[in-house]
Amino acid sequence: MIRIQLELYGACRDLHSQDRVEIDLPEGSTVADLRERLPAAFDRADPQRAAELVRCSAFATDAALLRDADPLPGNGSLAILPPVSGG
Repeated sequence: MIRIQLELYGACRDLHSQDRVEIDLPEGSTVADLRERLPAAFDRADPQRAAELVRCSAFATDAALLRDADPLPGNGSLAILPPVSGG
């Protein structure tokens, strides 16, 4: 198992009582696996709203944006970056 420590930003921060969430996933899991499991980990969210936000958010390490097929980093440290809008 790998323990993912996911930093929450923007609208994702409103879905959870803390500024990070931890999820255990099997070794060899990908970003897509994390994306599928993540909505259930939020403790303040309507499941449908959480799933929609996670679906359109990006995942990143401190060095790169990740695609769904990318393996999760060995150190387990990631951030979720929800979409933003501005004027």
